[in-house]
Amino acid sequence: MPYKERVRISQSVKYLGQDQLGNLVKLIEEKCPQAYKENDDFTCHIFVDNIPKSIFKEISEFIEFSTQSGAVTKKLKTSKI
Repeated sequence: MPYKERVRISQSVKYLGQDQLGNLVKLIEEKCPQAYKENDDFTCHIFVDNIPKSIFKEISEFIEFSTQSGAVTKKLKTSKI
């Protein structure tokens, strides 16, 4: 996966709501367990370099759908330009 695409995806994740972010984490955990590690403090770590191209494509489509369907957080809607 090209570096620019990884950066675009990581920037887009910031605009997902809590439910969409949870669904994204579940998607990664289920389809790419080698990229997911749960920590002791109820947080997780995603190892982006361990995500295969096919899963990246699915993640990208999920984020695009979530942000275009009006499911974005207020952070995006109220950001100043």
